[in-house]
Amino acid sequence: MASRIRRVVLYLIDDVTIPTYLILFVLVVVISGLLYHYLTPLGHGMGRESSPLSDTSLRNGFYLSLVTVSSLGYSDMHPIGWSKAVASVEVLMGMIICGILIAKIASHRLSFHVSRIYGSYARDYLDKTSKIFEELAEKTEGWGSDYSARYEGINGATNVNVRVELIRNLVDIANSMEFHVKALYDYVERDVQQTDYFQNVPTGSIVQLGQSSDKMFYILGQVMISLSPQSRIKILQGDVRRKIGTAAQAMLKISKVIDQHKGASDRQEVRRTFEGVGRVCSSISRALGEAPDQFIPNQVDPEPNDPMSSEDAEDKSATMR
Repeated sequence: MASRIRRVVLYLIDDVTIPTYLILFVLVVVISGLLYHYLTPLGHGMGRESSPLSDTSLRNGFYLSLVTVSSLGYSDMHPIGWSKAVASVEVLMGMIICGILIAKIASHRLSFHVSRIYGSYARDYLDKTSKIFEELAEKTEGWGSDYSARYEGINGATNVNVRVELIRNLVDIANSMEFHVKALYDYVERDVQQTDYFQNVPTGSIVQLGQSSDKMFYILGQVMISLSPQSRIKILQGDVRRKIGTAAQAMLKISKVIDQHKGASDRQEVRRTFEGVGRVCSSISRALGEAPDQFIPNQVDPEPNDPMSSEDAEDKSATMR
């Protein structure tokens, strides 16, 4: 609820134009003036010394309305009866509209430069995170090849030192993956709530982030399903399982934030990219929910938007095995 209220307030401040607020200000003055005018003959409009004013002209009604909305105070006339409620609403509306108008006029040029600076910062952050995900994808793929060569290629059951080293290396990868994906989620969630995030960030940077995320989790999924049943029991346990699951869940949350935000979901390329990320992470989360020896090779299927084709995936799986 608080998040929705914040978005509404930010929309009213950032997106509603100055001419719209000027029109709204005039409407408040006119409508209030008319109410003062028509309520006076009933004893609830304009008054002087708590008695209804004898001159009930529209001119006096608009005058009282302007005096009220501008918070100048009352001297020659004042609201009486029901008009006190009208005056209370009008003065609050006047304060809000005037405050927003002054802020928008004063910060118009500043907001332009701030948005450009923020957009540049956001682009650099996303590009840096994309590079980190690319590196993690390469490390994961390298770990899979190393596993195939050093553990599956020899008698892993009797080579405890090799297994310990491989598990330690995978823990490091999973730890880094969890840390960076959670940091990305915290950043995106906070900034989407506080700013018009997807209007300031270039589409290319968002798409690149989605593609690198897709690649990282896709390769992770392929490595997971390439493990033999015995290796899954020994390797995908404890911290490794938890950290991979946390990273996949955090990326799923990011995909949902993008899907639910109009500024991002309207961009077809962005929506399509993160739909693919969501599918891969959902597959990994489901797989981690099963016993380690129950993984099946088709649990992480390549999608049309995945960074590698089905043919490449088959070659990669064959290499890992």
